[in-house]
Amino acid sequence: MPIVDCEDYYFAVNLAILAGKRDFLHYDVWLQRRISDVGTPFIKALLKYIKEHIVTPIFEFQKRSPNTPEPTADQLELFKQQVLERSHLSKEKLCITIENLSNQVNQNNPLIKPETKDQIRELMAKLSEQFPPLFAPA
Repeated sequence: MPIVDCEDYYFAVNLAILAGKRDFLHYDVWLQRRISDVGTPFIKALLKYIKEHIVTPIFEFQKRSPNTPEPTADQLELFKQQVLERSHLSKEKLCITIENLSNQVNQNNPLIKPETKDQIRELMAKLSEQFPPLFAPA
């Protein structure tokens, strides 16, 4: 069994994202398979990774202390780029991830619990606020 298929899903997500960045893994194929075959436990690890490495750092940057001046639009965009680089997810891979999570086939998957589907929708809402051109609501 490949290490990216191990049952420590958070570790597997971290490793697969890095491997996908280096083109050692067909990230989109791996992601589709893990979502459909494992369901909720894998998705929770993936959501945790995105929240910790993308959503939370951007939110904290925007929320800064009252004594700190509001960041300019250019500063915010630069920070978002830096966050994506540190997370090892390009905008393209982040879009692939969200597309796979919101895929209608996955929405009907019995291995994905209803509360996990709600968490996916919440994450998509946060990402659409942080990256409006990429994740504008349909």
